[in-house]
Amino acid sequence: MIRALRDRWRRPVTALPTAALALALTCAGALAAQPAQAADGPSLPAVGQAQPAKPTVSDKELRNRVAEAVKDQATPATSPKKTPFIIGGSPTTISSAPWMVQLSYYDSAADTGYFCGGTLVAPNKVLTAAHCVAGLNWVKNGAVVAGATGLLDDTTGTVAGVYRQWNHPHYNSDTVQNDIAVLTLDRPLEQQWQRLVAAGDSASYKAGGSATVYGWGLTSGADGADLSATLRKVTLPVVADSTCNSAMQSVLHEDDFVEGSMFCAGTPATGTDEGGGYKSYAIPGDMTGDARPDLVAVDADGSVYLYPGKGNGEFYGRVKVVDKAWKNVKIFGHGDLSGDGRADLLVRNSSGVLYLYRGTQVEHTPWSARIQARTGWNFTSYVSNGDVTGDGIADVITRDSAGKLWLYPGTNKASSSLFGSPVSLGSGFNQYNLLF
Repeated sequence: MIRALRDRWRRPVTALPTAALALALTCAGALAAQPAQAADGPSLPAVGQAQPAKPTVSDKELRNRVAEAVKDQATPATSPKKTPFIIGGSPTTISSAPWMVQLSYYDSAADTGYFCGGTLVAPNKVLTAAHCVAGLNWVKNGAVVAGATGLLDDTTGTVAGVYRQWNHPHYNSDTVQNDIAVLTLDRPLEQQWQRLVAAGDSASYKAGGSATVYGWGLTSGADGADLSATLRKVTLPVVADSTCNSAMQSVLHEDDFVEGSMFCAGTPATGTDEGGGYKSYAIPGDMTGDARPDLVAVDADGSVYLYPGKGNGEFYGRVKVVDKAWKNVKIFGHGDLSGDGRADLLVRNSSGVLYLYRGTQVEHTPWSARIQARTGWNFTSYVSNGDVTGDGIADVITRDSAGKLWLYPGTNKASSSLFGSPVSLGSGFNQYNLLF
């Protein structure tokens, strides 16, 4: 439910994430935030029963800001540098997290709207992310909604204005370091608030504990994706700094994780993370008819997902195309195997039976009925890079248990004659861990 969006856009409304610094650690029953003593610049605003200023903005005006911020939700015009997600979780109600608040922002002069989540840490203090606050005038254009399960509901819940805003002076939008901010409200809220962890409490972030993330954020990266209509939550295991650092570098190809001042949670194989956890995947070519290569992935439970490609190395949100029916299969293939000009997919089951799934180029039903192509395909590796022999027909290369490499030339025949006689390409290929 979290999307880290640091770029800003004009209409349509921008979906900014529930603050990653506002995760509730179930192992400690406390708020997981950057340690309070980590501020290098001006002191963090005091959290407590500070006397709020007298409200200067009417409830009507505040609710109007909420209504304007939610209008015409659609795709941002510009993509952010990083777009991590937490996928999955389940709906919940505000009673399970009464300290969760919605931050709505609408600048009528610029016709610009934003949304973020935040955590009430005192009757008139909201902890959120610096990327939600920096460079914006929340006092003039912001509104806070508390006590509402539904997203941007301008009719229920309690509204408050912003009296003062603060973000870490050393916040870095490129590395997401010091991504912390506090909004002081113009009136106290009656909702239960969440107590911050103590400055020296490292146990709350200890690897092996659990963290629960709450929010209304995007749950996919597809263009046109909406925010969640209701509050959602997902519980993830806290991982060691070294594990997180390695995982982030492998995905983002940047060394942005700062050990000691950041923490993360999640396990790649849980199925609740974007990417990772898949048992088999392939990029067979264009499966949707838009002339862009797409990704097909099989989850551990046998469900199959299609990720439509954007044509720039990125993918739209996944579409489930098979429900728990492809468990323990191997998928591969690249290009047209059947001669109809459409990309096809090969699927080998646990018994070594190979099936051809001819492409339809229809997103939700990307294949026609399967055709049995071969039996006894218990190879240790499969390589499908398209046409290898130069005849314009996609081929497949396999490696057997003895380390021998075999070329199976394609025939474009959608039958048991899908491939011609195998051609030996040599031996000794057991020395390689990966063939592609």
